[in-house]
Amino acid sequence: MTKLTARQPACPHFILRSAAIAALLTGCGGGNTSNAPGAPMAPMPPASAAAPQQPVAAPPTQAPQPTPPDVVPPALLPQTPAVVPLSPGSPAAPIVPAVSPVVPVAPPSPVVPVVPPAPVVPVVPPAPVVPVVPPAPVVPVVPPAPVVPVVPPAPVVPGVAPSIVVQVADQVRTAGGQTTFSVSARGTEPLSYQWLRDGSPIAGATASNLTLPSTRLADAKSLWSVLISNNAGSVTSAAAHLSVSGMEVMAGSISEFGAIDGPAAAARFYRPIGVVLDPAGNAYVSDANRVRKIGANGIVSTVAGPGAIGPGASADFNTPAGIAIDASNNLYVADEFHHWLRKITPAGVVTTVLTPSTGFGDGRDDQFFYATGVAVDGSGNVYLKTDANTRKLAPSGVVTLIEGSDAPLTVPPIGTPVYALKGIAVDPAGAVLIAAGGCVQKIAKDNSVTTLVGSQWCSNGPTDTHFPVVALSWPAAIALDKAGNLFVADTENHVVRKITPSGVATIVAGRINLPGVVTGALPGGLNSPFGITVDANGALYVTSGSVVLQIVLP
Repeated sequence: MTKLTARQPACPHFILRSAAIAALLTGCGGGNTSNAPGAPMAPMPPASAAAPQQPVAAPPTQAPQPTPPDVVPPALLPQTPAVVPLSPGSPAAPIVPAVSPVVPVAPPSPVVPVVPPAPVVPVVPPAPVVPVVPPAPVVPVVPPAPVVPVVPPAPVVPGVAPSIVVQVADQVRTAGGQTTFSVSARGTEPLSYQWLRDGSPIAGATASNLTLPSTRLADAKSLWSVLISNNAGSVTSAAAHLSVSGMEVMAGSISEFGAIDGPAAAARFYRPIGVVLDPAGNAYVSDANRVRKIGANGIVSTVAGPGAIGPGASADFNTPAGIAIDASNNLYVADEFHHWLRKITPAGVVTTVLTPSTGFGDGRDDQFFYATGVAVDGSGNVYLKTDANTRKLAPSGVVTLIEGSDAPLTVPPIGTPVYALKGIAVDPAGAVLIAAGGCVQKIAKDNSVTTLVGSQWCSNGPTDTHFPVVALSWPAAIALDKAGNLFVADTENHVVRKITPSGVATIVAGRINLPGVVTGALPGGLNSPFGITVDANGALYVTSGSVVLQIVLP
């Protein structure tokens, strides 16, 4: 018996485009619905029971169908062969290909271009840190100095040394005014000039003339000359003299009072009264309750009383007035309201040498009040003027009454016995001069009295009539110069008067009844002059107001 084996036609294969299409596919085979996908295959019948083979009819031919877009034709799809069970005696069923439903093909996904990976950049290690070196400073290029051609020196021409054509002339000026010295010279130019004061160069004075913008009294003490020179030599002019007249403040302040030591311009005086000079040019001044010194160097100090240094510091004064000096430089001071005569040694030791109770040395009391004026003669006798009389203290200590109402003397009282400052002086012949009230009178050694200046009532008899009649007003001090001229501090008239030996009276400083210190050209102005003295050159020193003045007459 022939064993038939069913031939399973090959199934057409579909082109799978997605997983969804594969799920719809079924197996090939006609009519056996039991061979659905996932169903178990029917068992094959045994070979002996197989039916005779029937011819298999060919499947009907189907007209081709138009293929829709994006649809795969069925002929292109894979076919699953259908398994036909062969039962014995069963006619063979026609094989109908199973047509799978057309699955629309989804459009392909857009092609994403493949971006090539970025090239691998090799990591470069950092460069080593190089320290920054500051740039070297720029050194400016200095151009070379221009070459200066060497000029040969000019031939030396013999010059003419300077000579003076017109010498420096003496000058006469007033204090505070301008002074100009000039000279005329000739010689080979250029001429150089150097002005000299007392032989020493004056800084900056290198012109052909010399100008002093404000002439001082001290300038009169110097000699003025000029050195003229050139390449050929030099010559010095003759020395010129400068005469200066006028009034200047020696020490103190016109507008300020006080008791301040120091440089003359900064020093202050309260109420200077008496003034005297020593041979060295130092001035001593009685001031309030002390005695002051104006040094020749211009420094003010206190020699006795408050503010003094040394033994004189403990001295007690009560308005010291007149002051005088002897040949040994001992000072004598009329201590007015203590009614004493005081002595100050050069060492500053202060003693009281005469009091109202000292006595005359013969057992009689020496009663007096208000010691105001004092003078010393060449023999060392000291004269004290009080309110009502005048006493002489000899070096031996003997006191003599030389005028006054309380002694049996032939000399009548001079002046009115009331309190007032009264001046006294001694001339070279030993005569005593007294200023009191409205006159100045002289008591000679023979006790004769002469009126030197004053009012009519000052006359002491028919022979005492030849004097200048001047209305003095309480003269407080008098002084004599070497020529015998008498200077009177006419206190209440605010002037200083000069009386010559021939009896001529003039006003040399101040203005009548015009108080006030005015410096500069004479007559200037004074304010109640109280003290006066004269130096060896004839210059006056006057206390006025709160200053000590220096006056140089023409």
